[in-house]
Amino acid sequence: MTAMKTLYKYLTLMLLVVGFMACTPEYEAPAPEPNHFSVFLSEQDFDNTVQVGTDLDFIDVSRGVQERVWTFPEGVADIVGQENDVTSEAHKIKVIFKEPGTHEVSLHLEFAGEAWVEEELRGNALDTVYTVTVLDSIQASFKANLIDYQGNDQGEITLADGGASTNKIEAGSSLRFVVTSTGNPAENEWVFEGGTPAEFSPEPGNNGDTLTVAYKKLGTYSIQLISQRGRPAGADTVTYENFIEIVPSSAPILIDKAFQAEDQVAISFSRELDDPRAEAENFSVTIKNNGQVITPTVSEVRLDPDDASTLLLVLGGEKLYNSDTVSVNYTPGNLQSTDFAQVASFSDLMVEMDKENILAAETSTMDYGFENSTDANWPYLWWGGQWAEYTSSISTAKAHSGVASNYIAFNANGGMIIGHKDEAGNNYTFTPEPGKTYEIGMWIYVEDLGPDPDAMEQPNIMVFWTPETDWGVGRYSFTSSTPVGEWIYVSTMVTAQFNSEGPYGVMIRGFNGNNPGPLSFYMDDLNISEVQMRP
Repeated sequence: MTAMKTLYKYLTLMLLVVGFMACTPEYEAPAPEPNHFSVFLSEQDFDNTVQVGTDLDFIDVSRGVQERVWTFPEGVADIVGQENDVTSEAHKIKVIFKEPGTHEVSLHLEFAGEAWVEEELRGNALDTVYTVTVLDSIQASFKANLIDYQGNDQGEITLADGGASTNKIEAGSSLRFVVTSTGNPAENEWVFEGGTPAEFSPEPGNNGDTLTVAYKKLGTYSIQLISQRGRPAGADTVTYENFIEIVPSSAPILIDKAFQAEDQVAISFSRELDDPRAEAENFSVTIKNNGQVITPTVSEVRLDPDDASTLLLVLGGEKLYNSDTVSVNYTPGNLQSTDFAQVASFSDLMVEMDKENILAAETSTMDYGFENSTDANWPYLWWGGQWAEYTSSISTAKAHSGVASNYIAFNANGGMIIGHKDEAGNNYTFTPEPGKTYEIGMWIYVEDLGPDPDAMEQPNIMVFWTPETDWGVGRYSFTSSTPVGEWIYVSTMVTAQFNSEGPYGVMIRGFNGNNPGPLSFYMDDLNISEVQMRP
């Protein structure tokens, strides 16, 4: 019995030892840490772009590095905390760049063995080059050219404080301002004392690099330009006090435009006007819409309280709809400018109606004003035959607004089909509201109608949309009565033909198939606008 107990104790002890050994993990020698490349620059998310005189951090957190050398171009950098400004062996350095330009910074690393770069195993020596763009500090500057009342460039004027003593400019003239600021500003803000417009802030597609400002009011004026960028942050301001004096003009007073102002007609002139309240009986207005002809009474004529170069015609309570065609006649009375120029008679002055262009909406990607386009953004759509018989090019020779338009020439017996696409060949698009009534239009400046615009099928231009194209959409036809040498607005009506919000692209088709000579014109400010139908 005693022997059995002894054996039992022995077996129990053996089981406990085996169980303890089974629960003890097997010993493994530590593996060496893998060599791994990892480098960061503090402005790497912003193309390593800094302004001169500001710092950039270079940080090497690679594992397994045995030797490290940063190398900078001589004379362009200040490595903070060390006398040597060309090379450094530190894993983290702060560098101030002293010279603008594009600079290459090299990093040489040697590892204990082959090193990983992301998921690829490379050798034990790695050389990397980092490109740093150093922008100069912004220095705001601009030039100004005098544009006379006929639109002719009379050359550059001298900009200086007190320049009004020599810069005496006739009322009704304009100045074309071109930014010449250095340091790569991204946008420009302007204040034009006495000008129209009186100020400018950057807007999509227009950073204020080139602006034309009309001066209609007598007086002495100053100007200010702020050129700036957000990152790397920088800004500079230039101001010229009393740089011009606007003086009485010997030129005739001109009409800039007529436009709808709610239920009134506004007429903007090239100079400020005297009190016009006695002139109501000398104006007449005609409204046409879908066969209706309305001749409202002009019950009052007054100056716009915010702009004395603009007349407001009050129409005795008549409501205006933006689908109306409105024209104005004036019989000479005593209406004159503040420098005593008499306003001449005019007839059939067309009124630009108030319409919201959906091509300018945030949901649209179209360059409806051609300000940011290249020729490649308005490509031929390969219909073949006569539809390739044209030329199309972005031009700054004439513009209805901004500085650019599309110059188009149909060949004799030719035609055109173009789209609007990005560099990848995708359509620029817009998003209408289904079921609404839209007007599709554009501004054109005809240069040459050709010898026979009144052929059997007249030369014309049509705007299609894609997808869900309506090939029977309206067109604008060029005839012998089409004005030449002036900007005119042309349009067609589209009723409830968009089946969805899209997005839709555009195709523009031109026809000159029966005209034995070329037809040429400038096209600008494409417009697709919802219209209000007169009951």
